[in-house]
Amino acid sequence: MRKLFLTISPGSRQAATSYCFAGVPAPISMAILFPLLLAVYGCGPSQPNDLIDEDTYIDILTEMYLLASIKNIHQDDDLYRKGQDTVLSHYDITTDQFERSHSFYFQDIEAQQGRFRRVRERLNDASMRINEYTREKREELEGEHSPDHTSNDSSQESQESQDRTE
Repeated sequence: MRKLFLTISPGSRQAATSYCFAGVPAPISMAILFPLLLAVYGCGPSQPNDLIDEDTYIDILTEMYLLASIKNIHQDDDLYRKGQDTVLSHYDITTDQFERSHSFYFQDIEAQQGRFRRVRERLNDASMRINEYTREKREELEGEHSPDHTSNDSSQESQESQDRTE
């Protein structure tokens, strides 16, 4: 039987004190595990020298989410990759610079959630503007094809033809 990485020793009356870490007793394993966890999770990447400013980072994230939507619609990974390259090029940002900045910003989860809220707000605003524009255009087209509008057009055309004949 294969031993799990983090286990409770079988048959132990004091389960809380009998944790094992890869077969090492609890006090020793915790002395190893705790500093290791701090090193891995407590100390994320330091601020990169070429950190993207937060507003630009949010602009890029917004555009990346738009690209992801397009990718999902068209099922085209090449289009997505080219779009990413175009967005980063537009902001004069390299892929590595974006990844370093993204890793740095992602360290503070609460602040990152706030950034994602701003991205969502921008996407919602853009969606509302698109819907409003579409509604206005639809109303314009419906107005051009309404019976009142067509009769006005024909009467205007007949008036123009009468003026030409006189």
